[in-house]
Amino acid sequence: MTDARPQYEEVNITVETGEMLKRLADSLYPRPDVAIRELLANAVDSMLIKRDRVDRDEIPDDKRWHIEIHFNQMQSILTVADTGAGMTDQEVRDYINRIGASGTKQYADESKSRDVLRQLIGQFGIGLLACFKLGDNLTIVTRSVTQGDNMGTEWKSRGAEPKARMRRLQVPQTGTTITLQVSYEPNHDMLTKELHSLVRHYGDLLPFPIINNYGDPLNSYGKVPWESAGTEHSKLVPALKRYIVERARPERINDPLWVIPIRPTAKIAMAGVVYVPADPTFSNMNQSVDLYVRRMLVKKDLPGILPKSLFFCQGVVDCADLTMIMAREDVMRDATFDSFRTELELQVREGLEKLAAHQGDFEQVQACFDREIKAGVLQNDGLFSAMADAITFRIVGESQWQSLREYCAEAEKNRSDPATKSCIYYMSSISSPYEGHQVKTLLHQQKLKAIEIQALPARVTGEGDVEVPASLDRVVLEKFAAQRDKELVPATDAVKAFEDTGDADWQQVKNLFYNILPSKGDMELRVSGFAPADLPVLLRTEDVSKLAQRIKAMEHAVARFRTDDDSDNGVEGAADVLKAAQRQAVKEAQRVQVVLNSDNQVMQDLMQALNDAAYRRYDKQLKKAADIAAELYNLALQYSGYQASGPGMQQILTLRCSLVGDYLRLLRLDSDRQA
Repeated sequence: MTDARPQYEEVNITVETGEMLKRLADSLYPRPDVAIRELLANAVDSMLIKRDRVDRDEIPDDKRWHIEIHFNQMQSILTVADTGAGMTDQEVRDYINRIGASGTKQYADESKSRDVLRQLIGQFGIGLLACFKLGDNLTIVTRSVTQGDNMGTEWKSRGAEPKARMRRLQVPQTGTTITLQVSYEPNHDMLTKELHSLVRHYGDLLPFPIINNYGDPLNSYGKVPWESAGTEHSKLVPALKRYIVERARPERINDPLWVIPIRPTAKIAMAGVVYVPADPTFSNMNQSVDLYVRRMLVKKDLPGILPKSLFFCQGVVDCADLTMIMAREDVMRDATFDSFRTELELQVREGLEKLAAHQGDFEQVQACFDREIKAGVLQNDGLFSAMADAITFRIVGESQWQSLREYCAEAEKNRSDPATKSCIYYMSSISSPYEGHQVKTLLHQQKLKAIEIQALPARVTGEGDVEVPASLDRVVLEKFAAQRDKELVPATDAVKAFEDTGDADWQQVKNLFYNILPSKGDMELRVSGFAPADLPVLLRTEDVSKLAQRIKAMEHAVARFRTDDDSDNGVEGAADVLKAAQRQAVKEAQRVQVVLNSDNQVMQDLMQALNDAAYRRYDKQLKKAADIAAELYNLALQYSGYQASGPGMQQILTLRCSLVGDYLRLLRLDSDRQA
């Protein structure tokens, strides 16, 4: 019985080599300029292999140690020549003809020297694919240092063809020369304009000199400070500063404010510099550095290297132990990478501790990056411990700036009762001119200092929610006080400037103002006995930042009870509670205090006139008193920051206050005549 089922037929799978090579090159190397990087990497590996063989006395030192690169614009030919180890005819067949086979990796596998392993760049055997992004015709002429005769190998390929051509020929010197016919006009223009900058971009730190066909240097060989200046701090730091300035040209010419040398450790081989640039517009929100691996650039501004708190730092770092991904556009984010970041953060923090100890240098840095430093220390407890003492704040009523370290030392010296906590007094910068003047006067009388914090007023959104913009100054002070076991006290509480007198004699004055206030539900009236001043009435907006913080804490508490499916899980009324809290915040944000100065002569005259008028029950006098109260309220509105204040406005206010006094005296005289 025969089997009626269809039989399988074996067929060959064919690959269109030219098309596949093109697609592979496009996938791995989307930009044509990376061909420069790959050609330099291959040249450096060849030089490193030669040096290793010289060090092991396998071959003599011919004193030829350079890489030459140039572009012939007339013929549109790019040439890269190295004086390295070269290749034998068999090595060309094994490693050039086979995509994915790497002679560098083979040598690294056979080498027992860890120093060699840490320097070799190539590992995938695919770098020449990038050349086909620039053009089709590629020629390699090479001669190995292991060959005694003058014979070498020539290899030619067209990117669209499945086969290459090889031949033996005489080559005068050892090494490898690669020539590429650049066939696309945009690539021709790019190499004409940018070749030298691309070589500097990718090859600046490479351990061999790169020159053009005239012998001019194209990279920083011999000038990289962590290789040439030694490890002595006093010599290394100036060298690093010079290197950064030279590297930044022509984009930036600012000197770095502070430099932190990065040195190798027992755990990771790395070197470089992290620095604070003298550029107030700089902000490193991506935590990026210019990262090199084995001195080959991975990427400028590669994100995720520095800690999130270092918004004000930039860096150039080389690490021999990291592993690049195949396209060399990033590194493997593995245990070695985590160790690298940990060691880098440790060295940077130690450098910033030294910065904090040099108050003059720290003040220069803070002048450029005040907000970034404060935001950074709040995100990182280690950074906070290192730098918080050195952060400077303006002292209320003075042009002086003082570090928290100095402020607390002075407060500790002046503390009368050792059993009480040392206090940090603060005052918001949004205080009205009159309130600020009053508090400054009382602070001076009591020989107290207060820190001026930059704060923003609360905002009420269209949905009725309250937004309180974060005051970095306030949050930094709160964290500092908590860590140092100190008490953070508003300056107004410290000098007791606006405490209500509670005197019943002033109740008629309070009732008069309540009658003329435009929004009685959102006004709070107080009679305070603070020192006399020209203006008898002060308007104060309530500080709602603490209330907003409580609402935020409630939101976090509710979120902790939420389950993954967003069910209430026992907190069904949480949303209503939060809405009620927000409504209360809106109310507090709109509330205004009217503070009457009981020691001011105008207010005392008004109280006396009210008492006289009320005793005689003359409505005419009461109406005049109400008009005077309304005028005083409008004066306070203008003076408390609702309108522009300045010398001219103060003269107007003083004149109007004087007219109010004259009106009060007329009112008293009229009351006497009526009597």
